[in-house]
Amino acid sequence: MAGEGRGEGVKPKLIPGLSFADYCKIDAINISTLLKLEGVTPEEGYYAMTHDLDDTTSLVKGHATHAALLEPAVFDATYACMPDFGDGRTAAAKKAKADWLEANGSKIPLTPEENAAAVGMRDKILGRPFLKEFFSGEGQNELTVIWTDAKTGLDCKARLDRITVVYGYQTLIDLKTARGLADYQIQKWQAEFHYFIRMAWYTDALNLIHPSDWRMVFVWACNEPPHVVRATEMDDEAIEEGRARWRALLDLYADCKKSGHWPGYPDGIEVVNIPQWAYRLTTPKGIL
Repeated sequence: MAGEGRGEGVKPKLIPGLSFADYCKIDAINISTLLKLEGVTPEEGYYAMTHDLDDTTSLVKGHATHAALLEPAVFDATYACMPDFGDGRTAAAKKAKADWLEANGSKIPLTPEENAAAVGMRDKILGRPFLKEFFSGEGQNELTVIWTDAKTGLDCKARLDRITVVYGYQTLIDLKTARGLADYQIQKWQAEFHYFIRMAWYTDALNLIHPSDWRMVFVWACNEPPHVVRATEMDDEAIEEGRARWRALLDLYADCKKSGHWPGYPDGIEVVNIPQWAYRLTTPKGIL
């Protein structure tokens, strides 16, 4: 499994131009792997780490949108919009689809809807002058950071969407797509998908290379038409919580890795009551 310490450790290094496929080959722990331990027992987390349980369709859509905006050449070389072949039960439709797949066998097929969404979100972001500033100025996209964690001795890695200077601020940009961008929805996505933990991991990795008062900005695009877009950031308290959480997860991972034991729930019978909001006719102890 990734993340084994290598004795002397890896000097923090920023690597531009590394493909996502090559990034995945680096034998080091990343935040996506660590987050498989979040909110579950180590036994469940370890199972998730060692089995492919990711939503492949969502990952393809997310990577396509990132590539369309951050790596246009990669988008053109990696993805292809598959035409609608109509009634797939007919011999003509089956042959047309087979011929298209053969001609585009090296590319990841996108449905017309998926392709339109990726391109539409990119164009909507670049069509807003304020947001375009985050992507059109000098900067670097899709950066890899590698380092060895001083406390655990584990090799670590991170993948950053973009770093740049915007409106005078050293800025780390994370591109996100979601089904809705109202404040309450973004709050939900940030908590549900642990974006505050991820952003703390990315920022701490970047500060090992270029210490600075980085401004951490999410650029959001709604994946449903009309593809509304906006930029947000989290306050210092949220990042501090994220930092504490990734530290706890990495320590837990290191302990379990060293012992070879990934515990589940403890033996014995534990009390788990109904939540407070479920009480209607009586009052639970400790509640006035």
